[in-house]
Amino acid sequence: MKKILLLGALFCVVFSAGCASKYREVSLSYDKAVNVKGGAGELFIAQPLEVHGASRLPDGYIVIRPVKGTDLQVATKDNISDWMMLALMHEFYSAGYNVKTVKELPSEVSRGIKISITKFSAEQTTGEELVVKDEAAIGATVEIWKNGKQIKSFSFENKNEGK
Repeated sequence: MKKILLLGALFCVVFSAGCASKYREVSLSYDKAVNVKGGAGELFIAQPLEVHGASRLPDGYIVIRPVKGTDLQVATKDNISDWMMLALMHEFYSAGYNVKTVKELPSEVSRGIKISITKFSAEQTTGEELVVKDEAAIGATVEIWKNGKQIKSFSFENKNEGK
């Protein structure tokens, strides 16, 4: 009988704690995406600028988007700029570059990359207690620098949907 009461009490605590949250928290992760070799020499990567519009709240969460059909917010405590920097470091290091991370590119940088994160969103649609659909998108503007001059600029957006 004590075990049933203990399990019942534990269930109530876990259930109420889950309901009290106002966030559907996501953790940013990264899996190596490209298998490129042949890079050499130093490559400077500037800390990505965040211009995507997501807001950081006083409790440390970055609200990415509301969860459709609920009063919850999709949110993360991860630093989006650091996450992007780590992904770039892994990719270029794996390609053979000696990666140097900097807050801003040096004025006479031999080779460098500067990124502005222009879109960052994660959306969930729920039905009852189940997540019916997940959708994530990221967009950025990339500047390529050589010998202190910007030689190329391009933008991209990538979207991923799961059910």
